[in-house]
Amino acid sequence: TTHGEPASIYSSGHEPDVQRLFREAVGQAVGEQRTALAESHSEVLQLLRVLREQHAAAADQAASQWREAVREAGEVHARERAQLQAQVAALVEREKVREEELKRKQEGEKEQELAVQLRLAEEQRGRRRREEEKEG
Repeated sequence: TTHGEPASIYSSGHEPDVQRLFREAVGQAVGEQRTALAESHSEVLQLLRVLREQHAAAADQAASQWREAVREAGEVHARERAQLQAQVAALVEREKVREEELKRKQEGEKEQELAVQLRLAEEQRGRRRREEEKEG
């Protein structure tokens, strides 16, 4: 009964058991695949969260480093500006001192010139007096 064996399996009431077993096996395989997919999906979401946190931390660190660099550049600028202002003040003071020294020197030269003129005038007066005394 080669031709009857398949018919006998179905006719003996095994057919619903085979279909049920097949459906259960397929259902179990699909369930396992769903579970594996859900676990993979969960892992991907966890990795995305970690990446977002790392990205946020890196962005915070970069912003912090930028603020620090800007602060340091501001400090350097302020120091350089203060140094330049001190140099300018020193140059202005030296120029004032030089001008005062030049002024004193010029005044001293004028005084010497006036003293020479006074001495010459006195000498000339003295000569005139002597000449007048000789004549008179």
